[in-house]
Amino acid sequence: MPYEYRFHRDPHFCWVRGVGRVDLADFMTLSAALLTDPHWKPGIAVLVDYRELSEFALDADDLGRVVDTNQEDQPQLGALRIAVLTPKDVVFGLHRMWQSFSEGAGFDVLVCRVPAEAEAHLRLPEGTLADAR
Repeated sequence: MPYEYRFHRDPHFCWVRGVGRVDLADFMTLSAALLTDPHWKPGIAVLVDYRELSEFALDADDLGRVVDTNQEDQPQLGALRIAVLTPKDVVFGLHRMWQSFSEGAGFDVLVCRVPAEAEAHLRLPEGTLADAR
């Protein structure tokens, strides 16, 4: 699977990694897997880490479908705090679009390029992302 995820206990958060090429079907598969995982809790802090991504094969229409799915799944998602970490300009820009589309879903989203910004947004202790890999 192009997405991998792992739940961490202390501090409690979910680390999602996009590796290689990802597309809409991959994202939907990830979403279904997360929501059925027994470790998933509504409102959990989520890091989406795209530093190992080679191709992000979603466009603006796909992001609209993701927003629709987020709205349908809102009771299971809760008020998520999400940090999207990416060095790639296109992925950064598309996720900023998703961030603005998702404002009504009750998510607190930050799209960033630096791990320390993601840690701060997710309220993780400094160095957590270096230690948790």
